This record gives sequence, structure tokens and C-alpha cells, in this order.
Amino acid sequence: MFFLAAAVSDFYVPWSKMEEHKIQSAGGALALSLQPVPKCLGRLRSEWAPRAFCVSFKLETDAALLLRKAHASIDAYAMHMVVANMLHTRKDR
Repeated sequence: MFFLAAAVSDFYVPWSKMEEHKIQSAGGALALSLQPVPKCLGRLRSEWAPRAFCVSFKLETDAALLLRKAHASIDAYAMHMVVANMLHTRKDR
């Protein structure tokens, strides 16, 4: 069984784009260019553990997107279950 924690982040800074040294604050404003985190749920289900029971999470701030995206995750990644939460009610519901 895989019980997958909610994503820590949907975006990241690739190692190849990381600064080697501390960014100095005297340099002025800072702009970040973030890349989407590669999706691995499909590989988990199809390659790494095709017989495992898999539960994933979906967190949204827009109720109109939540169920559609949760169902899409079930369809796209063959999840057995998706825990779908709204950000503002995630601790209560």
C-alpha cells in the first residue's frame, strides 16, 4: 500500500539553476523562475508498484476545480482513492 503525502510543493528550482553561493541582499530585488515538479504517480502505478493500493491527495482553493481534478487524478494515474480537500476547510472536513 502507498499512502502518499500531500505535495510539499508543485514547483522547484532545478539544481542546474541553483546559485553556488549565498545570494547577497545588497544585490536588490530577487526574481525566481520555478519549474513544475515532475509527476510520478503514473510511474508508481504502472512501473514501480502496479499491484499496490494507492491513495493520493488533492488540495485546492477553488471548489469548482476540486472534484474535477480529483477524478482526473483517479483516471490519469489509476489511483484507488484521492483525498480531496479545500485549503480553508482541510483541518475540519
